[in-house]
Amino acid sequence: MKFADNQVVVSLGSNHHSEQNVVIALDALYETFGKLKVASIYNVPPYGSNVNQPQENPRHYLNTVVSFCSDCSVAEVQSVLRQIEAQCGRDRSTDLVAMDIDFLFYGDQKDGASVPRIDALQCAYVLKPLAEIFPHIVPPLLEKSFSQLWECFEGQQELHAVDFVWQQQLISVAPPCVAMSFN
Repeated sequence: MKFADNQVVVSLGSNHHSEQNVVIALDALYETFGKLKVASIYNVPPYGSNVNQPQENPRHYLNTVVSFCSDCSVAEVQSVLRQIEAQCGRDRSTDLVAMDIDFLFYGDQKDGASVPRIDALQCAYVLKPLAEIFPHIVPPLLEKSFSQLWECFEGQQELHAVDFVWQQQLISVAPPCVAMSFN
């Protein structure tokens, strides 16, 4: 299976006022693009370049993956994502990440610059939610589905699903595991 031509997939991450900023980002995406498909929300310890945080109080992230449909260009969607980051208070000069939105996929487009972000699949906090809401999708440039990629994932990253309420609906991996779509 493949993504629909107009299907956009992004990842959200925040380690500063995380719950508030995830709500702001989801609200803004919903107001701009309409119906969203939202994966479970994961609490994730610092990883990669952010591991140099204080041991006694590291800033964990809230991460998820969100999908929506759009007829905008890649550049137009990217502009909206940057505006949402700014609305959340994103300041790239600090380790505090109010909101980071990574553009992962736009259908099966391959523009060489923004999409697809195959490198993001090396992060459990991106691949696990993708496998959750798109288990049978085979991403552009790869030969395995997201669920197959997750099954053979070898990273050592911790993920802890958390219950999260948005628009009066619970987003959770607690049984039954359901990807939420909001109308």
